[in-house]
Amino acid sequence: MKKFLLAYVVALIVSAVVCKPNEGSSRVRQETKLSERSHFDEHGNHNPDYDHDAFLGEKEAKKFANLTPEQSKEKLGQLFDRLDTNHNGSISESELRAWIEIQTNSVLYEELDRLFGGHNLNGDDLLTWEEYNVTTYSGMPLEKLITMQEDKTLDFRKKVRQDKARWAVADQNKDEALDKDEYMAFEWPREKPHMKNIAIDETVEDMDKNGDGFVDIDEYINDLWDGQGEIPDFVEAERKGFGEYRDKDGDNRLNHEEVGDWIMPTHYDPILSEAKHLMYESDDNKDKELTKDEMIKNFKLFVGSRVTNFGELRHDEF
Repeated sequence: MKKFLLAYVVALIVSAVVCKPNEGSSRVRQETKLSERSHFDEHGNHNPDYDHDAFLGEKEAKKFANLTPEQSKEKLGQLFDRLDTNHNGSISESELRAWIEIQTNSVLYEELDRLFGGHNLNGDDLLTWEEYNVTTYSGMPLEKLITMQEDKTLDFRKKVRQDKARWAVADQNKDEALDKDEYMAFEWPREKPHMKNIAIDETVEDMDKNGDGFVDIDEYINDLWDGQGEIPDFVEAERKGFGEYRDKDGDNRLNHEEVGDWIMPTHYDPILSEAKHLMYESDDNKDKELTKDEMIKNFKLFVGSRVTNFGELRHDEF
């Protein structure tokens, strides 16, 4: 059993360290999509289904579509209490944004629950380094793991060191354990602004083969393509993009800041934009706080309904 567990752990780490990302996608924070639908059509007309998907998540939005207006209002009133996390009777823009983020990343949060539960051996609310070490590295001494290393690309010492450095930054309250939110930052550092520097440091260390502290064009391309076979079309496109968009100071290499701009672009926050939109449209007295009455009054913006009181689809749905 121990041999099997060890082989499994080694396989996991090998796959994480050795596999090349598909055109660099695994290193870059992906653009957040609130819905597969467009927010506005080609004529600039607003699509309320986009807001429903963003507020509820696409699966839940489909369920609301089959409710009567009265049922939609009732369920929306129940949701209000969940959004009002500080229980002051109103919803702020930050509470609305936090809710939309959770709905948008529902799949990510499901994976978070699975991973946290797998590491959390005693089933409490905190994950210790010892629990993570046991479930990730079989609890074996680092020296013994290193002696098993045959593949030069498999560097256990580096992996453990990076994990410990990432753990220290994720542990914001410095209690030497991670709650679920802190563990999310540890597992997906590119999703959290306060993890940006550690994510940059890891990226530079992984890609910087000559040890000069920068990522030059060859290191950048080698990380995307293993050099085998015919040169793929995307390689030339990436070479061009490196000079035009990544290397802002034109010195043919990426520094710490330029790597950060690449892997964690911060040009636009669609979740915050949607929260501002919903707040503006439904906050009738413009006090920047949303009451339950205001939300229910504007229920079509948040949840909508395609069903009449008689259980029939509206005529404009055909």
